[in-house]
Amino acid sequence: MKVFLSHASNDKPIVTRINKDLRTHGISTWVDHKIITGGDGLPERIQVGLAECSVLLLFMSRHSMVSPWVNAEWNNFFTRQMDGEPVVIVPIRIDKEAQRPGLLRHLLYIDFAEPVEYETALSNLLRSLSKTRTTIDGGEIEISPNNVNVSRYTKELLEDLNDEFISLPSIARIPIIDKLKQLPRSGKKVRISGLKPKIRIRSIYDHILSIAHSADVLLPVMDHNVKNNEYSELARCIAFHELNEVVLGDIPTYTPLSENKRKSARIYAENRLRSIPPNQRQKIADEFIWMFLQEKNRASLSHVNTILNNENPISVTFRLLDKIDPIVAIWRYLHTHRNSERFPAEGFLRRTKDFFENPDVKNFARSMNFDNKVYNLILDLQDRNKALSYFENPDYFSESKELFSLPHSTIKELIEGREIIFTEFNRKPSRPQR
Repeated sequence: MKVFLSHASNDKPIVTRINKDLRTHGISTWVDHKIITGGDGLPERIQVGLAECSVLLLFMSRHSMVSPWVNAEWNNFFTRQMDGEPVVIVPIRIDKEAQRPGLLRHLLYIDFAEPVEYETALSNLLRSLSKTRTTIDGGEIEISPNNVNVSRYTKELLEDLNDEFISLPSIARIPIIDKLKQLPRSGKKVRISGLKPKIRIRSIYDHILSIAHSADVLLPVMDHNVKNNEYSELARCIAFHELNEVVLGDIPTYTPLSENKRKSARIYAENRLRSIPPNQRQKIADEFIWMFLQEKNRASLSHVNTILNNENPISVTFRLLDKIDPIVAIWRYLHTHRNSERFPAEGFLRRTKDFFENPDVKNFARSMNFDNKVYNLILDLQDRNKALSYFENPDYFSESKELFSLPHSTIKELIEGREIIFTEFNRKPSRPQR
């Protein structure tokens, strides 16, 4: 199956982006600015392209709906349909003002007109093409959870936040993403900051991308009710759920902090904030940050809070991944430092024993009726003896596969499939403006 992208030249940016994503998912496409070169006869090349393709994506905008070329292209496909050929037209709205041609009013369109909903629209398009391919030639485009990439979606959303900052009178602006890269995960910091030799601390930013990575690895092998076209919403929750920590800092829920520990973790506000219920203080912080965001990111943050404040498959799955991440990170520390002769593995595991003893993770998995594979994975990860054996033997997963409820290749990818992003303190602290 080959897909023809019918569009006006004014709409090239969005069409180029969609074309790139389609090709990433193994879909063969025909788009004029990629195929036609200087000296080619335009009508002849387009005619050849139309003949090669069995699907036409009609990008509807105020420009394309008055373009003679675009009208000729979709009419070509419409005539072939009337003649009984197995070809398909898929309308795609990229402009709120665009209307379907009268002859195509019976067709549902896929809506890319809202930039903030791009990933949801892309998932809908991929699923539509999967069904179309089955209809046309009996084949199927595999759109598995591994292809619907939560990590990629999350990174794109974080990139959109790169230019966002908090700015107050007499205080230099605070870049949100840069601050997430500089803030440490406080539970790790208060436990291992005194170890010798000194061990670097992972950042809140690492926590965000680590959850996204876990989603890519675990969702294909666990039972859950998140649909493929909701993976972009899961990514949105992952990307936006920690923004409040730019204001609050990371206050670990399973770590009572003394004054010294609070200072070492740089959580100076924790003493008073603990008197406010977590959901309430996060709501206040999110509303504060919301004021400084651009409109599309305001919409995303509000949407995420709506999802996370209700019990639904996305919020339940997100909360599970969020709760599993701290213990996954402990194993990732062990992998990262395995080749360091001076790494005090046993001391590190003693200092981080709370992560192994924390009952909240398995209690949550049990209360939400997650399948036994997930519950047993948590039990395995919270076994300090297994963690130490893993540090001492790089082949531990493959040699002890019967000890784990999931394939050893899955566990290996979960732990070793990404590197830790440590805190960045290479920039000078902001000074108050005069």
